[in-house]
Amino acid sequence: MSNDLPPMPTGPEGFSPLPGAGTPGREHANPPAESPSPQPEGLLLSDQFRHDLAGQLPLWQKAGLVPAAGAATLNQWYRLDQLGAESGSLMTRNLFILGGLLTGGGVLAFVAAHWEGMPVPVKLALLAATWLGFHLAGWWLWTARDREALGKALIFVGCLVFGANIGLIAQIFHISGDLFRGVGAWALGTLPLAFACASGPTGGLSLLLAVIWSLGSSFWNRPGGAGWSTAWTAFMLVFPWILAGVFLALARQARSRWLTSGVVLAVLFTAIPAAAASSDSEYGVWSTTIALLFLVLIAAEAVRRIPTLEDTGHDLHKFGFAICVFLAFVATFKDIWPWRGLRGIEGIGWLLPLLVIVGLAGWLLREESRRAAGQPWRQVRLATLTGGAGLLFFLLLIQSSQVAAVFVAHGAFLCFAVAALAPGVGEADRRSFWTGMGLLFLLVVARFFEYETSLLLKSVAFLALGLGTIYAGNAYERFLQRKEAPRG
Repeated sequence: MSNDLPPMPTGPEGFSPLPGAGTPGREHANPPAESPSPQPEGLLLSDQFRHDLAGQLPLWQKAGLVPAAGAATLNQWYRLDQLGAESGSLMTRNLFILGGLLTGGGVLAFVAAHWEGMPVPVKLALLAATWLGFHLAGWWLWTARDREALGKALIFVGCLVFGANIGLIAQIFHISGDLFRGVGAWALGTLPLAFACASGPTGGLSLLLAVIWSLGSSFWNRPGGAGWSTAWTAFMLVFPWILAGVFLALARQARSRWLTSGVVLAVLFTAIPAAAASSDSEYGVWSTTIALLFLVLIAAEAVRRIPTLEDTGHDLHKFGFAICVFLAFVATFKDIWPWRGLRGIEGIGWLLPLLVIVGLAGWLLREESRRAAGQPWRQVRLATLTGGAGLLFFLLLIQSSQVAAVFVAHGAFLCFAVAALAPGVGEADRRSFWTGMGLLFLLVVARFFEYETSLLLKSVAFLALGLGTIYAGNAYERFLQRKEAPRG
């Protein structure tokens, strides 16, 4: 067997895609079945893994590692013959949505150009015709012409037109008031269509609007005001669970991985108004937000170890990590400090949801730390994620001091950079390694433009950064070569 044979991809915790793999001599112990066996439970269906397997399987067959019957079984289990159609369908759907958006924008621009001279009945008729036109055309293309992707794209655009119509009708009749009530009406009007056509993008639009309504209406009407009756407070406390039940059902119907991940994030962030409902405390809201972000990061570590939810775990980690990095990066700029004092630090109502969230995150962290025993890079990632979130929380306590706040913010940002670098070393993941290096480069560039120092000093700093990046890249590639070299 040649040494340049590509490695066999494996799933988490040593999972092997081949029946009987891991036990010498079992690959060909039994004669191949005449027909592929049923798909087993708990199969790893990550898109990335399926693409890797599709690329490696022909090489394994050529090398004699996998018989034809075994290759057919793997092809059936992992639906490898559908990868091309899935990729093409996704691109086609995105192009149709983009084209529909441009078409809708053109229609709305035409309406706006003649808006002032139109009588009110004509305006209403035109708005209704535009809205219904997109929906009816989309439904007809989908059901009668078998053009599902284009039909759903037009229905999605119709939902956007519905939102624009809400604003235009309010303008026609000079209706003023809470902006977020219109957003809530938009979300409710979009949701039935998302269920009717089992559309992930339309469901995602409704979910996003629901989250905006929840956050916006909560902060628009401060706790204790007229908008915060006992019934309203109770509703905001149960709203995240209502959201979860409705949109997880939609995600299951639409078979949308991204919508599933979005639902989890939406539930977490609609819990922020629940924290605000506990007391009139800005400190409680911000601290709860940071705790929720930390919970997302740690929960993602646990979720992506589950074969059927690996993609969802990766999505949660990306979303949560990106938000944490953004907050830490913004906090590194000295001009935003000292910040104004946060109200409500003396209250205790916000402590209950915060303690629940921190307790759950702490339990998950302990469980993940146990599983990371013997894997130093996993321990480093968990420690740096915890440290970064802890430093963001500490910023709330020292916000009045510019020097201390900037120093702590840099520490949080560096923790997240190291958390990105850790899988690059531990799992030989080039993408993670260069993400971490890119974050470090971004931090240096930001300080270059922020601080007024001599150009000579800046040139030395950039030369050192450039040479250091080249050295680190070469050292990392040599490390990967040594790690991937066959052991004789």
